Amino acid sequence: AGTVTLTAKDSQGKTTSINLTIQPAQNKITLYVSTNTLQIPRRLGVMSAGTLSIQGGTAPYKVTLSGNQLTLTQVNETQYRMIPHVPGTVVITVQDAKGQIAQQTITVK
Repeated sequence: AGTVTLTAKDSQGKTTSINLTIQPAQNKITLYVSTNTLQIPRRLGVMSAGTLSIQGGTAPYKVTLSGNQLTLTQVNETQYRMIPHVPGTVVITVQDAKGQIAQQTITVK
């Protein structure tokens, strides 16, 4: 971050200046999922699951679901296991410590 002064001079020798403030690039939060569609297990003892990974942003993260179609089990600070329960569509919302938000839609069949 910092300030830079940009000065331009025309052919008649007149000058004008502008101060520019340069901000560092934001550490954007991104979500990655192993699949956008999860199947509910049809046989007892068969497990169906996916993975949600968080990259970027600033920890800690707040993770919320828009419905009860799946459960998230935290594996570590940036990874969750997605376990499907009931058919439908659910939106996973992740908010980082600086208020950045990322969302991912998952369909459970």
